[in-house]
Amino acid sequence: MDSSRSHGASAVTIRGQGIGRALFDAAMRWATDRGIRHVQTTVWHENAAARMFYAARGSRPMTLRMELDMGKTQRKDTHRSEGVVHRKHCSPHGS
Repeated sequence: MDSSRSHGASAVTIRGQGIGRALFDAAMRWATDRGIRHVQTTVWHENAAARMFYAARGSRPMTLRMELDMGKTQRKDTHRSEGVVHRKHCSPHGS
């Protein structure tokens, strides 16, 4: 296991079998044996089960990272002509 980063995820089909708990406990033993005092994890906001899993083991939120998906937003700089609203779209390539 890399001492700086480790990635894990569980498929919905295997949840509830204790596999995540066993992996988490093993990872915490591994970290403790090496003197690691802080462990961070990334959990998607929509994944309530994962948030509850880590919270039940003593994890707590430390930061909130927010993301703007530019493909799903529309800019507010619009202009009207002939009763039609035209939106200006930005492209990373300037087109």
